[in-house]
Amino acid sequence: MQKPSSRPFDCDALDHLPLFATDKEIAIAIVGRERAAKWAKESLPILSAKPGFPGVDKFHGGRPVPLVRSFYRKYLNLDGHFPGVASGVDRVGQWKGPRKTVLKKREEQDQEANGISRQTKS
Repeated sequence: MQKPSSRPFDCDALDHLPLFATDKEIAIAIVGRERAAKWAKESLPILSAKPGFPGVDKFHGGRPVPLVRSFYRKYLNLDGHFPGVASGVDRVGQWKGPRKTVLKKREEQDQEANGISRQTKS
């Protein structure tokens, strides 16, 4: 029985490739043996032109598999980070208050915290 992965995206086929894999090996790992030749011919040139897709390392004779995996995490948005979506809690309506009222309340809270009582004008 295999141990479950702690990584958010786990592709067993990429895990079994060497550190630097040929385009054919990567194609088989990504789309399977039956579609690999077509994918390598038609889709790989398109992906190679995209920013972030790793090029072939001439010294090692292949593409770095960890960078291919990283590219696909971002490309398919598998990390769960959605561009344009703010993180945190939505506080709808809070920012719409009049600026002077917000500043006045904050000033009163600061004065109370410092033990200074607010003096009223007569």
